[in-house]
Amino acid sequence: MIIASTGTPHDNCIDRHLPMIIALTGTPGTGKTTICHILGKKYRIIDINRMITDEGFHTGKDELRGSLVADMEALQGRLDELVKGETITIIIEGHLSHYLEGSDAVIVL
Repeated sequence: MIIASTGTPHDNCIDRHLPMIIALTGTPGTGKTTICHILGKKYRIIDINRMITDEGFHTGKDELRGSLVADMEALQGRLDELVKGETITIIIEGHLSHYLEGSDAVIVL
């Protein structure tokens, strides 16, 4: 497991009134969802793979890989809306989560 700070402006702000945002990433099958089921009892979990599928944040399908092509710009905009005003820690789950801006830390499984 690798844990890294992203060096965002949120760092080291004691009275920031902003949520701690953690990106949880890793290749499929490493345990991201399992960990989020446990952490979801205390923290807010945002599953970006579900957002891509259910909310249509994709630009089409990659036929070769059999997967959707994520619209990262639209996903970033929606994520910004979701975290606005939050005060609790948020964990962004998904193998693309480390590509999104605004995380205070990235955990790679």
